[in-house]
Amino acid sequence: MEFLAKFVHGSHLYKLNTPTSDTDFKGVHIPSLDDLLLCDATHHINLGTDKKSGSKNTKDDVDFESYSIHKWVDLLSKGEMVCFDMLFAPEGCVEYYHEGEVTTDPALLERNPVWIIRDRYKDLFVHSDMKAYLGYCRRQASKYGIKGSRLHSLFEIQGVLENLDIRRKDRLYNYVEKLPTNEYLKLEDDHYEVLGKKHQLTTYMEEFCDRITSEINKYGNRAVQAEKNEGVDWKAVSHAFRAGYQIQSMLYTGEMFVVLPDEIREYVLKLKKGELDWTTEVKPELEKLMDTVELIARENPLDLPEKPDKGIIQEKLLEILKDFNNIP
Repeated sequence: MEFLAKFVHGSHLYKLNTPTSDTDFKGVHIPSLDDLLLCDATHHINLGTDKKSGSKNTKDDVDFESYSIHKWVDLLSKGEMVCFDMLFAPEGCVEYYHEGEVTTDPALLERNPVWIIRDRYKDLFVHSDMKAYLGYCRRQASKYGIKGSRLHSLFEIQGVLENLDIRRKDRLYNYVEKLPTNEYLKLEDDHYEVLGKKHQLTTYMEEFCDRITSEINKYGNRAVQAEKNEGVDWKAVSHAFRAGYQIQSMLYTGEMFVVLPDEIREYVLKLKKGELDWTTEVKPELEKLMDTVELIARENPLDLPEKPDKGIIQEKLLEILKDFNNIP
């Protein structure tokens, strides 16, 4: 196995780092011919600072993840955002390797598969059907951006339940009028809806209390921290905005702005620091951005192909790898 390239990644790549940001690196390696022929190639390597499961990264943590050239190209073909970050990363954020050493020798770079793909074949991967990228934005916006708010609703219920004198055989209908209601908590004629789940009013209170505790326990450290930070995970929300603007740049220009323009970058940094109001300033803008990006993808102003041509991509990759391995 031989390493081909190492990329600065995460907030330091996007120039959105703060004093508490951890350090992330991504890499691309090429398995040996022997490993490939024996079907024993390692296509994914994940190294980094040891930390407890579910704990949040700190500024002292260093994460490193590497993909085989085959895996990287496959993920690019699927529109995976991490790999697009690597494809369009500024040259100052990339180190190329030859036989284990960093190189800037033009003659060696022109034989490095990662350099060749970044220099000559970026356009093979840019397409209009960016479901993976759009899906990432939507997940960040919905799953994490409101995760703290959803968790806060569960804590509201728990707070009420802790102050009730509940008897063993009591049912939900005995107390439901005392339970909170909001966009996540709804009282209907025959059930009480909690985060989309319906609890029949005939449910025993013991069981209902257990269900609420179970729901709270499903949330990890990040969500609990978000609940304390006014109910919003600002880091995750900033990821959604950043990714949304990046897709927008690619659909308009054919190139992805990994480092966003200063004005947008400053706005995303404000989001990351939690300096804006979620309800009145952030949530409406995030929904507007997602809708805009999806509209641009449908209109496809650059007439981009809907999907990458995997046949051509594999043909080019084969040429590159044969040349790298001196195979005629």
